Amino acid sequence: PVEPNTTVQEKPNTNIESLLEQGDKEAEAGHNQGAMEFYKKALAQAPGNLVAKEKCSEMQKRIDFDSKRSKFADCIKKSDANYEKNDIKFAFLYLVEGLRVFPEGSSEVKERLSVMNREYPREIDAILKEKALELKDVRKQIDGMRDRTETLTPDAPPTRTPAVKYSE
Repeated sequence: PVEPNTTVQEKPNTNIESLLEQGDKEAEAGHNQGAMEFYKKALAQAPGNLVAKEKCSEMQKRIDFDSKRSKFADCIKKSDANYEKNDIKFAFLYLVEGLRVFPEGSSEVKERLSVMNREYPREIDAILKEKALELKDVRKQIDGMRDRTETLTPDAPPTRTPAVKYSE
Protein backbone atom coordinates (compact mmCIF):
# COMPACT_ATOMS: atom_id res chain seq x y z
CA PRO A 1 0.00 0.00 0.00
CA VAL A 2 1.03 3.56 -0.72
CA GLU A 3 1.43 5.88 2.24
CA PRO A 4 -0.75 9.04 2.13
CA ASN A 5 2.24 11.40 2.61
CA THR A 6 4.06 9.97 -0.42
CA THR A 7 1.03 10.51 -2.67
CA VAL A 8 0.58 14.07 -1.45
CA GLN A 9 4.24 14.89 -2.17
CA GLU A 10 4.27 13.33 -5.65
CA LYS A 11 1.14 15.09 -6.87
CA PRO A 12 2.57 18.64 -6.53
CA ASN A 13 5.80 17.57 -8.23
CA THR A 14 3.83 15.97 -11.05
CA ASN A 15 1.72 19.12 -11.34
CA ILE A 16 4.84 21.32 -11.38
CA GLU A 17 6.41 19.17 -14.09
CA SER A 18 3.17 19.34 -16.04
CA LEU A 19 3.07 23.13 -15.74
CA LEU A 20 6.70 23.40 -16.85
CA GLU A 21 6.02 21.13 -19.84
CA GLN A 22 2.98 23.18 -20.82
CA GLY A 23 5.10 26.31 -20.53
CA ASP A 24 7.74 24.74 -22.75
CA LYS A 25 5.11 23.92 -25.38
CA GLU A 26 3.86 27.51 -25.31
CA ALA A 27 7.42 28.79 -25.62
CA GLU A 28 8.14 26.50 -28.58
CA ALA A 29 5.00 27.82 -30.27
CA GLY A 30 6.25 31.38 -29.75
CA HIS A 31 3.65 32.23 -27.12
CA ASN A 32 5.97 33.81 -24.58
CA GLN A 33 3.24 35.32 -22.39
CA GLY A 34 1.43 31.98 -22.21
CA ALA A 35 4.66 30.20 -21.35
CA MET A 36 5.36 32.73 -18.62
CA GLU A 37 1.95 32.10 -17.05
CA PHE A 38 2.66 28.37 -16.77
CA TYR A 39 6.17 28.97 -15.42
CA LYS A 40 4.84 31.41 -12.82
CA LYS A 41 2.16 28.91 -11.72
CA ALA A 42 4.86 26.27 -11.27
CA LEU A 43 7.01 28.71 -9.32
CA ALA A 44 4.07 29.72 -7.12
CA GLN A 45 3.52 26.07 -6.21
CA ALA A 46 7.21 25.43 -5.60
CA PRO A 47 9.02 28.71 -4.83
CA GLY A 48 12.33 26.89 -4.31
CA ASN A 49 12.24 25.05 -7.66
CA LEU A 50 15.37 26.15 -9.50
CA VAL A 51 14.08 25.00 -12.90
CA ALA A 52 10.89 27.06 -12.53
CA LYS A 53 12.92 30.08 -11.36
CA GLU A 54 15.28 29.84 -14.31
CA LYS A 55 12.50 29.33 -16.84
CA CYS A 56 10.72 32.43 -15.47
CA SER A 57 13.94 34.42 -15.65
CA GLU A 58 14.77 33.32 -19.19
CA MET A 59 11.23 33.90 -20.41
CA GLN A 60 11.18 37.39 -18.88
CA LYS A 61 14.36 38.19 -20.83
CA ARG A 62 12.68 37.01 -24.05
CA ILE A 63 9.54 39.03 -23.32
CA ASP A 64 11.61 42.16 -22.57
CA PHE A 65 13.70 41.66 -25.72
CA ASP A 66 10.58 41.25 -27.87
CA SER A 67 9.02 44.35 -26.31
CA LYS A 68 12.12 46.44 -27.02
CA ARG A 69 12.33 45.11 -30.57
CA SER A 70 8.68 46.03 -31.12
CA LYS A 71 9.21 49.56 -29.78
CA PHE A 72 12.27 49.85 -32.02
CA ALA A 73 10.23 48.81 -35.06
CA ASP A 74 7.68 51.51 -34.21
CA CYS A 75 10.45 54.11 -33.99
CA ILE A 76 11.82 53.03 -37.37
CA LYS A 77 8.34 53.26 -38.96
CA LYS A 78 7.83 56.72 -37.50
CA SER A 79 11.27 57.80 -38.66
CA ASP A 80 10.57 56.53 -42.18
CA ALA A 81 7.17 58.28 -42.27
CA ASN A 82 8.71 61.58 -41.18
CA TYR A 83 11.54 61.19 -43.67
CA GLU A 84 9.01 60.68 -46.47
CA LYS A 85 7.37 63.97 -45.41
CA ASN A 86 10.82 65.64 -45.43
CA ASP A 87 10.61 66.23 -41.70
CA ILE A 88 14.27 65.44 -41.13
CA LYS A 89 14.30 66.57 -37.51
CA PHE A 90 11.68 64.08 -36.38
CA ALA A 91 12.98 61.37 -38.69
CA PHE A 92 16.36 61.77 -37.01
CA LEU A 93 14.95 61.96 -33.48
CA TYR A 94 12.93 58.76 -33.97
CA LEU A 95 16.12 57.02 -35.12
CA VAL A 96 17.85 58.17 -31.95
CA GLU A 97 14.94 56.99 -29.82
CA GLY A 98 15.02 53.61 -31.58
CA LEU A 99 18.73 53.33 -30.89
CA ARG A 100 18.17 54.06 -27.21
CA VAL A 101 15.34 51.53 -26.91
CA PHE A 102 17.03 48.73 -28.84
CA PRO A 103 20.79 49.15 -29.33
CA GLU A 104 20.83 45.79 -31.14
CA GLY A 105 19.17 47.57 -34.08
CA SER A 106 22.11 49.89 -34.66
CA SER A 107 22.80 48.54 -38.18
CA GLU A 108 19.30 49.58 -39.30
CA VAL A 109 19.76 52.98 -37.70
CA LYS A 110 23.17 53.37 -39.35
CA GLU A 111 21.76 52.62 -42.81
CA ARG A 112 19.09 55.28 -42.46
CA LEU A 113 21.41 57.77 -40.80
CA SER A 114 23.97 57.40 -43.59
CA VAL A 115 21.36 58.21 -46.22
CA MET A 116 20.02 61.10 -44.16
CA ASN A 117 23.50 62.45 -43.57
CA ARG A 118 24.37 62.34 -47.29
CA GLU A 119 21.17 64.11 -48.28
CA TYR A 120 20.77 66.53 -45.35
CA PRO A 121 24.17 67.01 -43.64
CA ARG A 122 23.51 70.60 -42.55
CA GLU A 123 20.13 69.72 -41.09
CA ILE A 124 21.66 66.86 -39.13
CA ASP A 125 24.46 69.14 -37.88
CA ALA A 126 21.86 71.72 -36.80
CA ILE A 127 19.82 69.09 -34.93
CA LEU A 128 22.94 67.78 -33.21
CA LYS A 129 23.86 71.30 -32.15
CA GLU A 130 20.32 72.17 -30.99
CA LYS A 131 19.87 68.91 -29.06
CA ALA A 132 23.44 68.56 -27.79
CA LEU A 133 22.47 67.99 -24.17
CA GLU A 134 19.63 65.60 -24.94
CA LEU A 135 21.83 63.54 -27.26
CA LYS A 136 24.87 63.42 -25.01
CA ASP A 137 24.34 59.73 -24.16
CA VAL A 138 24.34 58.59 -27.80
CA ARG A 139 26.41 61.29 -29.53
CA LYS A 140 29.58 59.22 -29.97
CA GLN A 141 27.55 56.36 -31.39
CA ILE A 142 25.71 58.69 -33.79
CA ASP A 143 28.94 60.33 -34.92
CA GLY A 144 30.38 56.89 -35.63
CA MET A 145 27.35 56.04 -37.77
CA ARG A 146 27.17 59.20 -39.81
CA ASP A 147 29.35 57.83 -42.60
CA ARG A 148 31.01 61.17 -43.17
CA THR A 149 33.11 61.36 -46.28
CA GLU A 150 34.23 64.91 -45.65
CA THR A 151 36.23 66.05 -42.68
CA LEU A 152 35.10 69.07 -40.78
CA THR A 153 37.31 71.47 -38.91
CA PRO A 154 35.79 73.94 -36.48
CA ASP A 155 36.87 76.97 -38.56
CA ALA A 156 36.14 75.63 -42.05
CA PRO A 157 32.71 75.33 -43.62
CA PRO A 158 31.64 71.80 -44.57
CA THR A 159 32.82 70.61 -47.96
CA ARG A 160 30.42 68.72 -50.18
CA THR A 161 31.50 65.91 -52.40
CA PRO A 162 30.38 66.53 -56.01
CA ALA A 163 27.16 64.82 -56.98
CA VAL A 164 27.64 61.66 -58.98
CA LYS A 165 25.90 61.70 -62.35
CA TYR A 166 24.58 58.40 -63.53
CA SER A 167 24.77 57.58 -67.21
CA GLU A 168 21.48 57.16 -68.98
